[in-house]
This record gives sequence, structure tokens and C-alpha cells, in this order.
Amino acid sequence: MSGDQSEPKTVEVDAGPGHSSASAARRKPFFTVARLGLALAALSLAASGTLWQRLSAAREQLARQTTDSAMQALEARAMAKQAQEQARETAARLAVSELRLSEVAM
Repeated sequence: MSGDQSEPKTVEVDAGPGHSSASAARRKPFFTVARLGLALAALSLAASGTLWQRLSAAREQLARQTTDSAMQALEARAMAKQAQEQARETAARLAVSELRLSEVAM
């Protein structure tokens, strides 16, 4: 190459009637931001759907556990009542046995 320095030439491409390369360049960031916004909205929608399913599953599990706990509480009350009755019967038998023993000992 020789010593003369030439400036690089730029070529403008006509985008058609009413479209300049400057307006296309300005719209490109807008479309990129819009696409990113749509992608973010889609991800947010998917995440909220997943969280909604997890919440529903947790709610159903809590309902089952509440029902199970209520049934266990009823069974525990019934067993406690039965144990009290047995304790009374045992105390009554012990009293009768002690009375007989005291009669024999006299």
C-alpha cells in the first residue's frame, strides 16, 4: 500500500420508502426491550402457576392433617375416658378386697 491515507467509505442502504436506517436503529432497542419484557412476563406467569399448584397441594395436605388430628383427638378422649372408668372399677375392687381382708383379719 502507498503512503496516502484514505478514509473508510460508508455505504447507506435504503430501507425503502419512509424508512431510514436511523429510525430502524431506534426501533431495534424497543423491540429488544419488548421481547425481554414478554419473556419476563411469560416466566413470571409460569412461576406463579407453579407456586399456585404448590399452594393448593399444601392446602390439601393441611386439610388432611387437620382431619387426622381431629380423629386422633377423639380417639384419645375415648381412651382417656375408658382408662378413668377402669381406674374407678379397680379402686372399687381394691376397696372391696381390703374390706374382706380386714373382716378376715379380725
